[in-house]
Amino acid sequence: AKSPECEVRALSGLGDAYYSRGRMVTALDYFRRCIALCRKFGFGRIEVGNQYMVAWNRLYMIEPRGALEDALAAIDAAVRVGHQRAEMVAQLTAGRVLVEMADVERAEPHCERGLALAESLGASRFKPFVLIHVGRIHLARSGPSAAMVKLLEEALETARQTGIGFLGPWVLSAIALASADPEKAKRALAEGEEILAAGCVGHNYLAFYCDAMEVGLRHREWDTVARYADALEDYARPEPMPWSDFFAARGRTLAAHGRDPQDETNRAALQRLHDQAEAAGLLAPAQALDEALAAG
Repeated sequence: AKSPECEVRALSGLGDAYYSRGRMVTALDYFRRCIALCRKFGFGRIEVGNQYMVAWNRLYMIEPRGALEDALAAIDAAVRVGHQRAEMVAQLTAGRVLVEMADVERAEPHCERGLALAESLGASRFKPFVLIHVGRIHLARSGPSAAMVKLLEEALETARQTGIGFLGPWVLSAIALASADPEKAKRALAEGEEILAAGCVGHNYLAFYCDAMEVGLRHREWDTVARYADALEDYARPEPMPWSDFFAARGRTLAAHGRDPQDETNRAALQRLHDQAEAAGLLAPAQALDEALAAG
């Protein structure tokens, strides 16, 4: 067609397609190529509509500082051109990255703005996305709570209405994390696994298995943690990424520490993972590693 606009739209579509399949390394490459061409040919609005996906996917490369920088730039660009949908997702992205960086105070206003935009735009599909991270903020502050479970169950109902394959398993694993009741958590995870088995958007697998490992660690179910670590690794096997490698290793190593806190070989693995997370700025998942090292 010899149309630069068709090319950038195709690159964006390929990024979305690989993202949906959980191939985040390839997706990131397509989104970066899309944005480079947008800048070359002056397609500013298309660039703004894709910029946040670079930020989002950089988190899967374990680059939270760069992801945050990109997310904030995406917010600024979206506000500048009045692209509210792009701002909504960019705000969500910044909130998520800051949650992973254990900076919930800075994350909260981004989540609040993202939720307000989702409501004003009638973008119900994205409301559960924001509420998942509102839940993570409250979990970091005060631990599991019935109030957060109730809010996330409302998010789950919205996810059912707007297409369970888009966010359903992720919401269910967030409910399991927010719940102090082990049986309720198990039921939520069981339902999430059923949806994963039927097929859904790739981000669900990467979030669900990480959350499920966290629930297993909380309840000292070491074999369950190892099973979810295997599942995460298996899902990412066609295209491994730093996110899946790190969280699978973290889950297995923390489970091994739970079984035998005196194992010096495992302690060295805990230290390596802790140092990796700290160096990257991935401070929320570093906390359990820090606690395990202190306890040992």
